[in-house]
Amino acid sequence: MVQTEEQYLYLLKRIGRWPDEKLINYMLKKFTFTYQLNQAVCFVYHEEEKCFKALQVLGSATHEERYAALQKIDSQTRVQKAEDALEALLEDYDPRSDRTLNEKLMGFSISAEKDSLLKREILENRVSTYLNNNNLDPAALTEEDKKFFEKMGTYKFIAIPLRGHEEQIIGFVYGNNALTGEPIGGQRNDFKMNIALSAGSIVVQKILDEETIRRHEEERRKLEAEQQKKNALATIGIAAAQMAHEIKNPLVSIGGFAKRIIKYSDEIAKTLNEEQMQKLKRINENATIILDEAQRLEQLLDTNLLYASQRQAKPEKINLSEIYNRALVRSNSGDIKIECSHDSESTFAYADAKQVIGIYINLIKNAVDAMKSDSRSDNKLRVRIWAEGNKAYASFTNPQKMPDEKMQKLFEPFITTKENGTGLGITSCKDFAEKNNGTLDCTSNEKDGTTFKVMLPAYTNQNGNKE
Repeated sequence: MVQTEEQYLYLLKRIGRWPDEKLINYMLKKFTFTYQLNQAVCFVYHEEEKCFKALQVLGSATHEERYAALQKIDSQTRVQKAEDALEALLEDYDPRSDRTLNEKLMGFSISAEKDSLLKREILENRVSTYLNNNNLDPAALTEEDKKFFEKMGTYKFIAIPLRGHEEQIIGFVYGNNALTGEPIGGQRNDFKMNIALSAGSIVVQKILDEETIRRHEEERRKLEAEQQKKNALATIGIAAAQMAHEIKNPLVSIGGFAKRIIKYSDEIAKTLNEEQMQKLKRINENATIILDEAQRLEQLLDTNLLYASQRQAKPEKINLSEIYNRALVRSNSGDIKIECSHDSESTFAYADAKQVIGIYINLIKNAVDAMKSDSRSDNKLRVRIWAEGNKAYASFTNPQKMPDEKMQKLFEPFITTKENGTGLGITSCKDFAEKNNGTLDCTSNEKDGTTFKVMLPAYTNQNGNKE
């Protein structure tokens, strides 16, 4: 029968008012009626994830469900002409129907990276695929094919690609007769089927476009939030640096005078009587407290200045084993046992030596502080230095699990659980690692404890020539 332009426009006008999910359902119903199928699935191709995902399913998963569906069709045809009854069923849509099949297939995905019959025919050859007893070659089936056929319950199927912008493949409709085992039949060129496929393709393209817009919007918001955070931290850093400089100058003088008092008291102690010695002892004790506090404040200010520093990395060839040894001497680890393993005698990185030493010192100190309150027998900091390909690594592992709430805000500045901490140490470490084209990551669990892993570019002749 020749279809007129008037019929074509009528169909478009009628289905154009339906919501997206009903249009997809209409396409699947028309697909099952046209090719006499038990089950149909609309798969959407996700470029980012390189896979096809089931968007909507139609059909019966059990003989009981199929019998109920046939009863419904039979009751419709008793009161209407067959063609009118079919159209009424096409327009009828209940998202709660086909529950068993939905539970089985919704969320199911097919990899588009691994070799498979569907990937070759739909994505590469861009053609409809029809597989039955006559054209099945078991030897040609891949593991991905077998996994798919096992999920669907049959290797006999028909699949028609859906095309979007510029004829790109955006998905496909799949159908089978897994329940009855009957041959796949029906017409191969049906006017209304083509209209349904066009409508379904438009909906799928719309869904993909909305996903792309949403993903880009999320990325934009994330970048904006990161930039705002960087701007705020830069402002805080400048203010912190100015304040630290202003405080440090008189602080150095205070510490210096305290040292002189202690030194002078030792010199005159021999010339004093008992009463004078007691007074001098109290003066000496107070001066020692002043000196200790001044030195502690200097260390805090140095940390603030280190974080506030905008100095870019000055990479050079460095031996990570030597850097670790220099950091260890300056870390004041006390009685805590530290075990270091080197995969080779020399692991070279291309990074700023001062900044890497700063990272290692901070990580060692933090691990030591975490272990001081733990009396377990295996209380040991384990350090490992190694290289893989063009990357050089150092990991620092202590047996304590980090609390979840601390882990969530680990790299945020000014958040600390230490009584005298600034909350800038780990933030500085991450910043230094990134300035050297590296990374700082942390994992923590009950079994393995807490591990900080520093990745830096390995030294090569190629990057070494940039010095």
